Amino acid sequence: MQKLFFPLLFIAGIIMISCQEDEEPITPPVASDTTSVDSTVVVSIDLKGYVQKGPFINSTAITLSELNEKLTATGKNFTTQIADNRGSFSLKDIELESDFVQLQANGFYFDEVKGEKSAAQLTLFALADVSNASSVNVNLLSHLERNRVVYLMQEKKQEFAEAKKQAQQEILTALGIVQDSIGYSEQLDISQKGDQNAILLAISAVLQGNNGVADLSELLGNLITDLREDGTLNSETIKTKIEEQAKVLDLLQIRKNLEARYAEMGVEATIPNFEQYIDSDGDGILNKDEDDTPEGFAFKTQLDVAANDTITSNAITISGLKEGGIAIASVTSGWLLVNNNILADSVIEVKNGDELQIQLVSTDQFSDTTRASVTIGTISRAFNVITDDYSPDDFTFANLTDAQPDKVYYSDTVTLSGIPHPTQISIENGTLFINNQEVLETETTVVSGDKIYLQLPSSIEFSTATLSTVQIGARQFDFQVTTYQNPWQRKADFPGIIAAYYAPGFVINGKIYYGLGTPDESLFPKKFYQYDPSTDQWSRIADFPGAGRAQAVAFSLASKGYVGLDSFYSDSDDFWEYDPEIDQWKQVADYPGTGGNLPYSFTVGDKAYVGSGYDAQTIRNFWEFDPAANSWNRIADFPYTYYSDMGFTPNPSASHNGFGYIFPTDGFFQGPVYKYSPNTDEWSILGDMIDMSEIPIVQSSNGHTVGFFIGSDDRERWFVKRFDTQQQRWVRIAAPKWAFHSNNSFFVDDRVYTVIATLRSGKEVTELWEYTPPPVQD
Repeated sequence: MQKLFFPLLFIAGIIMISCQEDEEPITPPVASDTTSVDSTVVVSIDLKGYVQKGPFINSTAITLSELNEKLTATGKNFTTQIADNRGSFSLKDIELESDFVQLQANGFYFDEVKGEKSAAQLTLFALADVSNASSVNVNLLSHLERNRVVYLMQEKKQEFAEAKKQAQQEILTALGIVQDSIGYSEQLDISQKGDQNAILLAISAVLQGNNGVADLSELLGNLITDLREDGTLNSETIKTKIEEQAKVLDLLQIRKNLEARYAEMGVEATIPNFEQYIDSDGDGILNKDEDDTPEGFAFKTQLDVAANDTITSNAITISGLKEGGIAIASVTSGWLLVNNNILADSVIEVKNGDELQIQLVSTDQFSDTTRASVTIGTISRAFNVITDDYSPDDFTFANLTDAQPDKVYYSDTVTLSGIPHPTQISIENGTLFINNQEVLETETTVVSGDKIYLQLPSSIEFSTATLSTVQIGARQFDFQVTTYQNPWQRKADFPGIIAAYYAPGFVINGKIYYGLGTPDESLFPKKFYQYDPSTDQWSRIADFPGAGRAQAVAFSLASKGYVGLDSFYSDSDDFWEYDPEIDQWKQVADYPGTGGNLPYSFTVGDKAYVGSGYDAQTIRNFWEFDPAANSWNRIADFPYTYYSDMGFTPNPSASHNGFGYIFPTDGFFQGPVYKYSPNTDEWSILGDMIDMSEIPIVQSSNGHTVGFFIGSDDRERWFVKRFDTQQQRWVRIAAPKWAFHSNNSFFVDDRVYTVIATLRSGKEVTELWEYTPPPVQD
């Protein structure tokens, strides 16, 4: 290969400017007016362009001279000046008789090598055929070819286009470049991408070197003179000088200087890859033709990265360049790290052994790709990062059904996976717990391994779902709690006296017997009724033969019912037995104990237990009734001092180990639960106290639930509690929306029946309600 003396050699395969995708096409001139004078056609055109070494600065003088077909001046001249620091100029309404013009620019310019304005003015020329162009740029290539074009047309009688092409080719050949013409020099622009623009900038930088304006002018003049007549560069001195100037250029600094200059002017410029057209090591081979293609390398795609995060690629080690050689590496849409140092430049020199990485910032979108690429020589490789979907692996919260109304529930605990980066989590309705800590913020983050669960109160309504939704990244997960169907069903109204306060009752063979009571202190009816749950019907039975009464004690033993005492109307001690087989009452042994208001009663096995209560003095004596012997026997005194509405008895078929339970109360606070053991004749305390504001209703139930209590928080919101003998505590359950005056309750099979006095459409009515215990969820 011929030794290159010009520091920038052009690639042997560069195509014509007119055929390149990245070059602007030549546009025809704008004819504003055409006239004919003495058979000579006068054309009025507009012309614009740029003057570039680096860009010439504002106020540079521009002279346009008309030339005839032999490129001799016609004497018609037009003048203007550069209008900005980009080197742009324009001429309007120029009246020309010829197609050929010469432009001359004389002014200061930006020295791209030193990064400063020139100390003196430089003159550059350009020849152009304006019949096919509305823009003409003046630059070093147009300046170098000018005298050779004139010589070929005047001495060799060539046409302009032919002379122009030959002159350009001879300049390239003289500089060691074997290729076709690069097109019209006056159309090139150092601020735009493209190989031909890169060649112009490389020529400009190499010829500038470290020269001042005077030395540059001298070098250009010597080149022009040497090439004018034979188109060959004969001077070894010039060749050596150009070669040495190329070797000392700081290519990265030149790029920085131009980028900063155009940025300062607010111009979007794309500095072409001029570095490849310079012979930086003086070996006669352009940088682009050096062995600057490294061995193959690849950047690994990184998956599931954090959004909006700085990501660094794997490191690749440069190898395969010729010994001591360098390559130009450039990056797009990212930053380069060389040997662990991040660089501000997007184009750098690399050599064998250098460790190279790409750094970029991932997108702020989920499951989105961000790409940066690096080009080294002729190899381009991309580095891709794909953001995580910020969604956990699939999971579900187990929904709860048959939940109790107005109760707090917790979901199952889930261990999150599939979210390696902190991910936003928020909750709508309910309370979120992360790693057993309640989250008070509206939004926080979680990662894989975190354990979460939700807290959610059930609805106060029956058969109603409450939903809590937790959002993690782009996914939603629901936890639903659905209350059970209303366990309370209204049955046939009580047909007896309305609002029968403190009416006694008992259960025999699955039927309820209920009567007596009083609506006021002056009326004490003796009617008694039977209720059959299987038919939901009331029927009247034999009237009570004793005196009418309220606050009586009632219980059943051996398929017979018993009613006695009266702490409301009189201190009656009589007791009466009812036999449903013959529908008759008979009197049994009187109660021998000291009477009291609201005495307790319960049964265990085949005996009944009655006692305590409250009057002016504390009554604690308790008695056992044996129906077979028709006798009363005193047992251990009850250890509590307040009064109660009524007691209850465990169902004989629901084994409670032969114990009786009572619930003492003072009317406002439910006292602790007491358990009586007939075998040891001892009382023991169970459970806890509960707040109340109404008379309790207690009755036996199956399983380990032995009592029910109805009360209100505010006399509008009613609740029911059951006492659990295993847990020894009260458990709140659902209640109907009542406002009641008096009540009693009974246990039949697995259901509780409650009689209440309430208002319906302004009318007082005594209702019967059936309660079917829902699934127990404590």
